[in-house]
Amino acid sequence: MTFNVYMDEGTEPAYTNYIDVNANAIKILDGLTLPASSTTTLTYAESFKYLVNVSALKKLVKSGTFHAYGVSTGGTSDYSIENGKVIVTFTAHGS
Repeated sequence: MTFNVYMDEGTEPAYTNYIDVNANAIKILDGLTLPASSTTTLTYAESFKYLVNVSALKKLVKSGTFHAYGVSTGGTSDYSIENGKVIVTFTAHGS
């Protein structure tokens, strides 16, 4: 199964179906393959190869309000995200 994550501004009611999510939300994680009946652990560093639309992601995170949607394709299976985190990193340089 392939897992994708979408986000939107969080100002409207959350979308409740794939058609609305796909048409209106921004894909920020693309193509994570999850084998059935097994556990997949993804490190912080490994997650970067699946990130897309990074500038839109940054804008949404900076706003402080957003909806996140997990969408799977290519099969049916139960899955759970046991440890999901949004990590925002700031870098500052003094002069």
